[in-house]
Amino acid sequence: MSTIRVTFVDAADNSVFGEADVPAEHLPESFTTATTMRLGDGEWQVEQADPAERHEFLASGRLRLVLHEIQWVDPKTILFTLPTLEDTMPRLLDEPADGFSMHEDDWRQRELVSIAFMPEIEAELAAIRAVLAAPTGGGFANLHVRERIAEPLRDTGLVLAELQLAFGQPPRRDLGLGGLRVADGFVFLPMEAPVYGHEHEGRVAALGIVDELPPALAELARRRELVLVDWCAATVTEPGQ
Repeated sequence: MSTIRVTFVDAADNSVFGEADVPAEHLPESFTTATTMRLGDGEWQVEQADPAERHEFLASGRLRLVLHEIQWVDPKTILFTLPTLEDTMPRLLDEPADGFSMHEDDWRQRELVSIAFMPEIEAELAAIRAVLAAPTGGGFANLHVRERIAEPLRDTGLVLAELQLAFGQPPRRDLGLGGLRVADGFVFLPMEAPVYGHEHEGRVAALGIVDELPPALAELARRRELVLVDWCAATVTEPGQ
């Protein structure tokens, strides 16, 4: 049985942490694909092998492996950076967004919601407040996923033309979410902060606020009986009050 003299190198500091004569049959045909090895009590990922092919290290009788140790994390120790996320995502197109883009976690974290949804709003806020009441270190041990209000402006009849009139500018259609374009998405860029959303069957289905509520939108919200909900802060306010 032939053996190969294997030198083990720690990728963290490029130091040699061991050498061993390993039976050739215990080594793979090639290291060009992802390879893990168990050494002692740890599991290691092969980052580089010299040489990489079996016929080469069989010929030389030597092999140098650069590895990094795989660190396993206890899921119970993972903290969430946000107390809540929205479950309903808009349809995304398979094309990159080239305009205003946002992270998926930021979707609908501050938004206008029809006052008709107040029972659902209060139920969601109660769950979020429970998460906020039990912070752990720099994050949250739990995360509340909102599922009760898929279309917060449903049945309001709000159309994009009303927003265009309020802002005095046409919407941009290059809204991105997670790097992809939102189907039927739109964004207005007033001086105060971006306002974004998407349509469904010709009506505005959701309307999110990145920062402060622009005065023009506050007036429209008052007329339309919409409330401003900051989900992460677990607050709800009626514009104009």
